[in-house]
Parts: sequence; C-alpha cells; structure tokens
Amino acid sequence: MNKTLILLKKSALITLLFFLLHILIFETKTLNGFQENFHHQIWFLYLISFVFSVLSVVLMQKVSEKNFESTGFVYIVILTLKMAVYYFLLQPIIDNSSENNIEKINFGIIVILFLIIDTVLASQILNKK
Repeated sequence: MNKTLILLKKSALITLLFFLLHILIFETKTLNGFQENFHHQIWFLYLISFVFSVLSVVLMQKVSEKNFESTGFVYIVILTLKMAVYYFLLQPIIDNSSENNIEKINFGIIVILFLIIDTVLASQILNKK
C-alpha cells in the first residue's frame, strides 16, 4: 500500500504542475478567449484523466500483489476504457471540426500527457520484480 501512495503522490504532483502550467498558458492574451468556447473545460479533462490514472495505479498495484502476470492486462483494459471515454468526450469537438482547432489541440495534449504519465507509472509497477 505504501508503494501505491508514493505512485499516487507522484501522479498528483505531476498532474497539478501540468494543470497549473496549462491554465497559465490559457491566461495569455492570445489564448484567453478560446477557453470560453470549449465544450469541456480544462479542469474537467484533467479531472477525468487523473481519476483514470488513479484507478489504473490502484488496480495494477493490487493485481501485481496477487497475480503479477496479469498486471499488464489490467493496464491494457483500463487504457481501453479510458480511450472509449475520451472518444465520447471528443465527439462534440469532432462534430464542430471547422470551429475550434485550439480545443482539439488542447484535448490532444491532455490525452498524450496522461498516456505518458500512465505508461511511466505502469512501468514502475511492472519493473518491481
């Protein structure tokens, strides 16, 4: 359980740092008006992504303690669920394809950021043996 807390603290710290940086970027004069037209606010996307990261760390840690060979499978299942949720969140953005490219880029950055975070955390769990 102690290793889980350490991984969750790392994930929370990284998420908080990138969230604050992301918000500061959108406070600049050139990007300030774009956020008002977003379908999903930045904080909501970070919250959904962080919840899935916490879920993946906790489940992978529990599975690795009981049946280490299934840990990678749990990561793939959670990643698949996460991509399905992202698809449904992205659908309104895709439908308005000509309106807001900044929102698509913003969403893509958040997805890629959390894929990297999840992959690093999963590799730390998988490399313990």
